[in-house]
Amino acid sequence: MYALAGVLVALYPFGGVLTLAVMIAVLLIAEGSARIVFGTGLRPVPGWGWLVAAGVSSIIVGVILLLGWPTTALWGVGLLLGINLIFTGATNVTLALASSHQQRHHASA
Repeated sequence: MYALAGVLVALYPFGGVLTLAVMIAVLLIAEGSARIVFGTGLRPVPGWGWLVAAGVSSIIVGVILLLGWPTTALWGVGLLLGINLIFTGATNVTLALASSHQQRHHASA
C-alpha cells in the first residue's frame, strides 16, 4: 500500500497534496478529540488544561484545512501543522514538568 501510494503521489503530486491535506485535517480533528477526552480525564493533574487546549487547537486547525480546501492544501498544511506542533511541544513539556514535580513530591513524603 505504501509503495502504491508513493507511486501515485510521485505521478500526481498536486492530487497527492490535495489528498494529504484532507487526511491531515481528519487526523487533526480525531487527534484533537482524543486529547480533549484524555485531558478532561486527567483533570486533577496539573497541566491538564494544556492538553485540552492542544486538543482544541488541533480541531481548529483541522477544520480550517477542510473549510479552505483545496486552496489551503497549497500553503496551509505546513503552516497549520507547525502551529499544532508548537502546542504539542508546549503540552508535552508542561506535562513532563508537572509529572517530575509530582514524583519529587511523592518521594519526599
